[in-house]
Amino acid sequence: MWRRVGLSARQAVAALSPYLSDTRRRTLEGALRGRTEKVRLVLENVANPRNAGAALRTAEGVGVHHVDIVADEDHFDHAFRSQSAARWLGLRRFDAAADMLAAPPFDASSTLLLTAELSPTARPLPLWREDLAAAIHDDGKTLALAFGNERLGVSSELSAAAHGAFVLPLRGMTQSFNISVAVGMTMAYLQAWGLLSDAHFDARAGLAGSSAAELTAASELTDAQAELLATWYTTAVGHAPAILERAAEAETK
Repeated sequence: MWRRVGLSARQAVAALSPYLSDTRRRTLEGALRGRTEKVRLVLENVANPRNAGAALRTAEGVGVHHVDIVADEDHFDHAFRSQSAARWLGLRRFDAAADMLAAPPFDASSTLLLTAELSPTARPLPLWREDLAAAIHDDGKTLALAFGNERLGVSSELSAAAHGAFVLPLRGMTQSFNISVAVGMTMAYLQAWGLLSDAHFDARAGLAGSSAAELTAASELTDAQAELLATWYTTAVGHAPAILERAAEAETK
């Protein structure tokens, strides 16, 4: 919205800030500081909207902001865009896995792509721990974790493009976990291994209304943080479009 009226993200943050209470701003900034750029979630042809919603809520809750979704537009609108967590996430939709793989950051030099699938070469997730830590901390790569359709799993195209596959430890008689449960368990592993927290994250700031978190001036934000916060402020402030339009008019005078 701020782009459409000709404002920068920082200008949008500055314009909308007065319309949010300090408590609300601290809550949003705490969530911002808890976001990680290290891990992405990929959901390919997830059919059940409840599974889609649960996966998005889990990603948002642990600070994984970027979610890439392979789905047709109608299903995306129904199963993903309508979820309450969607407005706080960076969602990208692709018609096919090939389209997603051709988009940044899906290249071998910058992203380690793993698929959750039942295959002879899949390794239990705990055995991937050292590889994932090395990829993120030593090589500076992004980790992309892909989950597929509830019945068919990931596509052969996505599987072939992946650097490897993983399975979750399973001790029961059933063959696999529900996809939303699998996403939650996988994120719990990564969180326990310290792969979801950036060095600058202050856990106190993530508490709603925490007085320990100082409010951040728009000028102190990175470009990526400013864009994300501008999006969230636009979502959180009533009549944000009118406020931004007035701010844009004032900038031109």
